Amino acid sequence: MDDKTRLSQEIDDTLNHKLNIADSVMICAHTPRVLQQLGLKDYPILMSQRHVRNCLHEKGKNPRWHGLDKADLIGLIDQLQAPALVMDSLNDDYSIIAVTSTVDKDRLPIIATLRCYGEGQYELSTLQSNYLTSVYGRTNFSNFLDKHVQAHALLYADKEKVQRLEQFSRQQLSRTYPFCFGLNKIIHQSINVGQAKNAYYQDFQDYLYNSLVVENASTHALRADQFIVGVDTTKERFIVFSTIAPVGYKLFEYPFAYALQNINKVDGDNLTTRVRAHREPYILQQTSLMRDYIEYELFDYCENPPETDIRGICGQDMINRIEHQLDLISSLASSEYISAALISVYKDKYTRLKESIDPHAIYVRQGLKPACLSDNLQAARVAANKQETQNPQASLKYTRKH
Repeated sequence: MDDKTRLSQEIDDTLNHKLNIADSVMICAHTPRVLQQLGLKDYPILMSQRHVRNCLHEKGKNPRWHGLDKADLIGLIDQLQAPALVMDSLNDDYSIIAVTSTVDKDRLPIIATLRCYGEGQYELSTLQSNYLTSVYGRTNFSNFLDKHVQAHALLYADKEKVQRLEQFSRQQLSRTYPFCFGLNKIIHQSINVGQAKNAYYQDFQDYLYNSLVVENASTHALRADQFIVGVDTTKERFIVFSTIAPVGYKLFEYPFAYALQNINKVDGDNLTTRVRAHREPYILQQTSLMRDYIEYELFDYCENPPETDIRGICGQDMINRIEHQLDLISSLASSEYISAALISVYKDKYTRLKESIDPHAIYVRQGLKPACLSDNLQAARVAANKQETQNPQASLKYTRKH
């Protein structure tokens, strides 16, 4: 089913009250490229069912009734891909406004207000989204545009789309603002998108030193305690530490999007994820265990991996693992529990370990002839696997290629 067919069906279901009451309508599965170039993330574009009904309600005494056609909403899929104008909202510091090249029944330019870095419910899951808070034909458009131009809020202009909008709306735009509409280009980056991003990620910072606990939804039996030790807004992930995970995997990443999808939801295995706050003694205990793990246990694992974990692994594989752990360590939150200086020491320690490993080295079983360790790494792996088949009880050792 293509996007327009899907959206048409969702609009019909909204008007007939068939959708789950908490669900939003998905206008676009992805944020268009031009909006991404202005700083928005590639999130789905959602709209509430209430706004859909208000947009399609015939204009009347309620100012929220906008009298648009169903085709106008479906047309947003194309219009947002190539808007005539984009500007920062002067009424909401977290929103931008896309001006389409179409008009409503009264020849008013249709504009769409997008709340950046929002959240919405869709098919019973919470999604990060850019949320459409309003779509309507704008009255007094010339004055509206003038205010945004004077405030330096205009972000993007498409000359051809503006000319098309002029024809439909019978408004003179290019002559009034020739310096704005001379080229198809991004005029400058959005201030509002940056403010929305900072505000949105501040909420995630509040999760630091809490746990994402996984429980049986019926018995509340604990299945996992994922203690948050870092909030990486650049890569949109938590860094978590779990004492019950295997060595080498106790420090790992947990994407924001995955957390949003799972918190307070019950999955097919009857498990639910909750956020659990902790008192000071628990935080001190967990951060102390994490420091010991990074300093001793993880380092020993990387330097001398266990037998069960080195079958067919070459030096480059181990380097890749260490680089991943380095990335996680670099994203730990510096605080009174783990200082920036200590994190720097850990980074230097694992960087030196990584540099000490020969990428062409290979882990083999005892008894494997050195001649097998040729420059052809694949041949050495085959030989190691053959030796394992012949002598499965032999102990493992690490042999460097020379």
